[in-house]
Amino acid sequence: MGNDLTFEAFEKEWLVDIKSGNPNTVELGRRFSRKLVSQWLDFAEDIESPEDIVYCDGTGDGGVDIAYLQRGDDSEENSNGGDTWYLVQSKYGTAFAGTETLLEEAHKLIDTIDGKRSRLSSLAAGLVERLQTFRQQASEKDKIVFVYATQKPLSEDEKRVLEDIRAMGKNRLGVMFETDAVSLETIYHRTLEEVSHVKKTRVSITAHLVPSGEEMLVGSVGLVQLFDFLKKYKVSTGDIDLLYEKNVRKFLGNRRKVNKGIENTLLTKPERFGLYNNGITIVVEAFQKIPNNTTEYELTEPFVVNGCQTTRTIWEVLYKKLEAGGTGQNPELEAWKRTLGKGIVVIKIVIFPRKSGHNEELVAV
Repeated sequence: MGNDLTFEAFEKEWLVDIKSGNPNTVELGRRFSRKLVSQWLDFAEDIESPEDIVYCDGTGDGGVDIAYLQRGDDSEENSNGGDTWYLVQSKYGTAFAGTETLLEEAHKLIDTIDGKRSRLSSLAAGLVERLQTFRQQASEKDKIVFVYATQKPLSEDEKRVLEDIRAMGKNRLGVMFETDAVSLETIYHRTLEEVSHVKKTRVSITAHLVPSGEEMLVGSVGLVQLFDFLKKYKVSTGDIDLLYEKNVRKFLGNRRKVNKGIENTLLTKPERFGLYNNGITIVVEAFQKIPNNTTEYELTEPFVVNGCQTTRTIWEVLYKKLEAGGTGQNPELEAWKRTLGKGIVVIKIVIFPRKSGHNEELVAV
């Protein structure tokens, strides 16, 4: 793959083995879903617990093509210790017909989990039994995530429908139900990062910082300004999870998890957040102050290596509160925004060249 690898070239190369041998449409879809999901969730055929992957695709699948149980690990610094079932519905090419397909498959899957579908294959029926037991003994740390996997990214309309499905699932199955989406473009961006062919990501952050030597900035960043940085990063890369790729403990292991303590502080006492939180560390290839601006800095190739759960929870909570839309005013929300504006996070920004020989030692801290 060349240094100027385009998505079109990547897609063509990625699909070669999917299309090999001129398979029928059913086999095409099966090959596509298994390759995409295994790369996204980072599991292989020789996984330690193969029984935690269930391939249900086919007649009587109940809306589940692939089910994967990702077990929590309390020994990991950024893990909440919960278990997560990823239930994947995948559509390849023209098999995906937009919002109608999303809603149809979501209804089918939710009915399946809820025990409302009887005509299931033996594989799907066995999975439902495991899921029912999982729900009966689940703690607040455990999740069931409905994942929609497609060749092309979801449109804005389709993303809104996915949020509606999330609300419907929570109503039927409880607060453990979540939704997510993955596409070939997601894998493209991660592949670029892994082979170091991606164009350097540069994102600005507004913060009160002072130098500590030549390779470190220390200070504080407002909660709102940190959220703005996260939004710009997602726009720039298309995938907020890339922000954690340098963390060797892989915060990505359990997507969308929210630390309840952090969430509660954000919702009830955001102005005191800096007193209750240990802060975050961002490693970068370079930083520089924006000309004629005393508080804005450009960060090159930023990655969060400490405070992964803090930043992810800030993202989850503030996104729901500040990006919900609406042209009117809610007095309670406006009061919360005012206190939010007083909240800060302690931050450290460290220059950490890509070719440094001490990479693993630093990001494991």
